[in-house]
Amino acid sequence: MNDVDFAFGDGLVIGSPTLMVGSTLKDRVFIGIGSSLIIDYDNDIAIPIYANSRVYFTKNTAVRPYFSLSIGGEVYNGGFYINPSIGIDIPISNKLGIYTSVGYEGATNWCYHDWYDDGYDSHPVFLNYVNIKLGI
Repeated sequence: MNDVDFAFGDGLVIGSPTLMVGSTLKDRVFIGIGSSLIIDYDNDIAIPIYANSRVYFTKNTAVRPYFSLSIGGEVYNGGFYINPSIGIDIPISNKLGIYTSVGYEGATNWCYHDWYDDGYDSHPVFLNYVNIKLGI
């Protein structure tokens, strides 16, 4: 699966590319692994690698609603990544579909923007976003 994120929260992330590979079991459950590139409005970067599970509420219908959960680690800065969402999948063929979802996305990142008496200080922050995904 490939998708593009549009996320709103601590800032705006547009066009965060995602690549996910996996397999669908019994037409109702998808299990896979994926990675993304997240760059926010302060040019902070997060590169999560995660496991993903998607559970479809219907089987082989024209529109398939689902719940998805991605959990993993953020490899660029170290830390945690999570992305629960709900969405719909519109199958085009046996192996191809178009989907959209909305959900929460959170990733640990390092902040270099705080000024102290002895200069800039870096510390971990948790980036919080509401995201909208569009994908194939």
